[in-house]
Amino acid sequence: MQKPSALLLVLAATSFFARPALAEPPRASSDGLAMLRLLRGDADRAFAPTSGHIGALFELPPGVRGSDLGVDEVSPGIGRIRGTSAQLQGFAQTHPGLRLEVAPPLRLLNDRVGRYTRSASARVDGIDGTGVYTGIADTGLDVTHPDFLDENGKSRVAWLLDLSQKPRGVYPDVEKAFQITLSTGEVRGAVFAGTDIDAIIADPKKGPLPQDLNGHGTHVASIAAGNGGLGTNKTGYVGMAPKSKLVVVRLTRGTYSGIETDDLVTAARFIFDRADADKKAAVVNMSLGTDFGPHDGSLLWERTLAANVGPDKPGHVIVAAAGNSGSIDDPIHQSVYVSPGTKMRVPLFAPDAAANGRVQIWITKRKGANLDVGLEGPDGEWIAPIGPNSEQGKNTDGYNAGIFQGASDRSPIPEGSNGAVVVWSGA
Repeated sequence: MQKPSALLLVLAATSFFARPALAEPPRASSDGLAMLRLLRGDADRAFAPTSGHIGALFELPPGVRGSDLGVDEVSPGIGRIRGTSAQLQGFAQTHPGLRLEVAPPLRLLNDRVGRYTRSASARVDGIDGTGVYTGIADTGLDVTHPDFLDENGKSRVAWLLDLSQKPRGVYPDVEKAFQITLSTGEVRGAVFAGTDIDAIIADPKKGPLPQDLNGHGTHVASIAAGNGGLGTNKTGYVGMAPKSKLVVVRLTRGTYSGIETDDLVTAARFIFDRADADKKAAVVNMSLGTDFGPHDGSLLWERTLAANVGPDKPGHVIVAAAGNSGSIDDPIHQSVYVSPGTKMRVPLFAPDAAANGRVQIWITKRKGANLDVGLEGPDGEWIAPIGPNSEQGKNTDGYNAGIFQGASDRSPIPEGSNGAVVVWSGA
């Protein structure tokens, strides 16, 4: 059995009192893509391991629309481009002044306890989702599953956006508003109403049904809104809102489970748009997550999602899964205390590093803490500890690694976040 590869994250506390900020290094660019440049040939594998296409969001300049730049506008004032690392860097060079935000794909999450519990025991009697839309942004939905048919055998899906299919042309205005453009120039985004799904189930010749090739979307949709299968399920295993209608967005393109943050922004906007058009309240379930970022709502994709809810958006709710990451067997979080003037080494283990090693670490520091961060590999020091407002990388034939300290136009760390990022990719 092959031993896991080990890395040592080196933390050195210089002081827990404020010190003058160090001058930032000369900037080659301020487009936010420094992390892609640092990872070089490993960037596509690190940020788009399956699709090969990295999604990037950016704020559009005042008065500029996405179409003016040849990109999708996933939300008012927010542009999205999808492509390889080289294509994103080429776009950034063509449009200086734009700061692109990239992030690793989201992972599928699901509360494991839900499979063993009856949600009816936690639901207030009489509240069953009647008149409400349950939104599912995930891997799709098995629309033929009995859990999502009503007592008459008709689909409970009110609307469905499938980002794996080409536009159908049945709802051209809606499809144009929510379609996505791939790096190849192809357009995806087929819109179905519930009546369309019923018609295709009755006559498959009328077109391909939307599918869930992964199964995760169907799973979480059943927990949220399954009706027990037209009463044939005598055990009483129904979801939280068995009488609600569903608005579903399939975010995946094939069987792979990687979901990009920019597609999630499109999904939320579609679900709330359809609910508003039909004058319904909507609760959007997002059983997705990532370990990347400060988790304080400061990243652009988080802020764009949050713009869909609030006091000025009545009837809009987003529910995010707590997830099942971070078990004893699969830890993802480490909290350490570093005394002033001392150095601490924190071991990191990558079980399959020899074949497909990718490590991304987000460090959040206590307010006022001055912490230098370095990286050591199995063969010794890779990157010597660096202080705030700086970055350093190391590139070899076997791996690419880098450290970013503090927020800047080049850094993936958002303004106001006291953090550091360590990335490594390679064998």
